[in-house]
Amino acid sequence: ATFGTVDATSTGATAFVQTRRATLHRHRFAAAARVEEAAPRRAAQEFLQREAKVQGSSALGRIASLLRANNPFTVVLEEIEKMLSLLKAEGKKDAEHKAWCDDERSVTNSDIETKKEIINTLTSEIQTLNSAIEDPETGLKAMI
Repeated sequence: ATFGTVDATSTGATAFVQTRRATLHRHRFAAAARVEEAAPRRAAQEFLQREAKVQGSSALGRIASLLRANNPFTVVLEEIEKMLSLLKAEGKKDAEHKAWCDDERSVTNSDIETKKEIINTLTSEIQTLNSAIEDPETGLKAMI
């Protein structure tokens, strides 16, 4: 008997077999696609976890946990964007604070130099007065 010449292959039973195989094939294809889709997510998650440990970054750890919780990449990308804007704002504040510190250091260094000059002048005056008091021939002690 050849295919299509017997009742089993010429009636609707073949459609059932073909549909089952097509459905089975579709499930296998979908499962393979899920595995392929999960690989980049897993690689990204492992990378983020590793970097979070290396850098001691709670922000990277948070992103990794979002991936672990099977959140879509769009949510993770939104979180990354939020963190980037937060880091930029912190960087701007840090730059402003550093500029303030540099200004303060400049003023303080200038004040130190001025005070050193005053100390030198006063030390010189003290030596002159000590000499005027203590000199054995012309000092005030010799006059008493």
